[in-house]
Amino acid sequence: MSSVARHEFPRQARLLKPADFKRVFKRSQVSSDRMFRVLARRGEGVTARLGMAVSRKVDARACGRNRIKRVIRESFRANHPNAGSPATDGAGVDYVVLASAAAASANNRALSRSLEKHWANLARKLAPKAAEEAS
Repeated sequence: MSSVARHEFPRQARLLKPADFKRVFKRSQVSSDRMFRVLARRGEGVTARLGMAVSRKVDARACGRNRIKRVIRESFRANHPNAGSPATDGAGVDYVVLASAAAASANNRALSRSLEKHWANLARKLAPKAAEEAS
């Protein structure tokens, strides 16, 4: 067994079906900058889930697109440590991250900083919704 920690991204933490993506696109909270546009919506399930769209328009090279997706997944895991397991408040959030061409030329640290701002911004935007639903 290796001493390197396994970084898993379980199926429960991913948006898998086109219908899941459409649901998030339909009515969601949005946070965007020059590198990413992140959409978030309270999910029907109880876990935080992530979907990504990094097209060839962002970077023609597969290795460049894969690097961006790796950074997105790692940022999601770091900021949503219980992704794939039930949320404490009983309602998960579904996220879709859309990368722009500027993300291809940015380094990993800049990508991570941008995503951290998006996670915090969306958490702030979704928090009042939870309070309204409770009352």
